[in-house]
Amino acid sequence: MVAYLRVASLLSGIAVAGAWPFMLFALAASSGDLEGLPVSTFTDPLAYTIPMAAGNLIIGLPKLVSGEKPPGFRVVGGVLLIVTTASLIVIAAVMTPKATFFWPVLLWAAFQVVLFAFFVWPARRFKIANPPLQRDAPQAARP
Repeated sequence: MVAYLRVASLLSGIAVAGAWPFMLFALAASSGDLEGLPVSTFTDPLAYTIPMAAGNLIIGLPKLVSGEKPPGFRVVGGVLLIVTTASLIVIAAVMTPKATFFWPVLLWAAFQVVLFAFFVWPARRFKIANPPLQRDAPQAARP
């Protein structure tokens, strides 16, 4: 389950980071204006989509948030998850009709809460959230 959550977090981070540049590229390609646009048209949005996806990307990479290391990346990942989720909820509440994007935003927020609850907040207490990364590492004795 830990691996599935990490993969889902990494994939959702990549999707959030690349969605806006991909949509701009698809719009330009479908309208026939692809030749006239500079590459910076598609790379400039990465300046704000990568920070929006950074929390999911940090949690998706296993060596940054797991283990007995100092909790620096855990704190940064948690703060970025909170900021991303809050900004997404505010943007969805202000910019979209109420019934249109309610369930996707609710599901995204629930996914972010699961990531935060499983990897950031109690990660130092739960051994399953921070399994040893090496196969040769000794496992804790089970009763």
